[in-house]
Amino acid sequence: IDCIRSIPNSRATSYLLEALLKQVPPKVPLDGEIVEVVHRWLDAYGDTSGASFVVEALLDVGIELFGDPLEELILDWMNLHYAEPGWIFVYQKFLDVGTDLEGREALVDVGVGWLSGNEERSEWIRVLRKLLDVVTDPGQGVALVDLGAGWLPGNEDRPDWAFVYQKLLDVVTEPD
Repeated sequence: IDCIRSIPNSRATSYLLEALLKQVPPKVPLDGEIVEVVHRWLDAYGDTSGASFVVEALLDVGIELFGDPLEELILDWMNLHYAEPGWIFVYQKFLDVGTDLEGREALVDVGVGWLSGNEERSEWIRVLRKLLDVVTDPGQGVALVDLGAGWLPGNEDRPDWAFVYQKLLDVVTEPD
């Protein structure tokens, strides 16, 4: 920990934090000092290229995040760093490890908010598909299908068009 505190920000710092987090055994709560260091680092350097790797490493620890201060830390990072290249991987992993219904709803809201205005990004399709897999509210499901169907016209030349089309077919033809 002292080593990390003494190093100025660099890609190496994110490697050190990621390595430190990967040493934590699964299901073992993080030491408060580690959480403090990671929190301060993300506050200061959350927009650097290594930040998504640090956040993913937090999720890999496997601790129960919902109801934990780490949930707020990760949600804050996600809301502030939509444009980061690793955002989609963190988002998908967070949806996979989160079990609390209220927390999952907050994550779905983050993803739905992200979809608006990011239609040209290649990650848009991955977020839409993931949301269609996890939403439980029928109204949200219909809204996502409508959003996907609205995206299809004008995007026929994109290589990922067929993936969106197939996912929408799968969702609307799914037996209840």
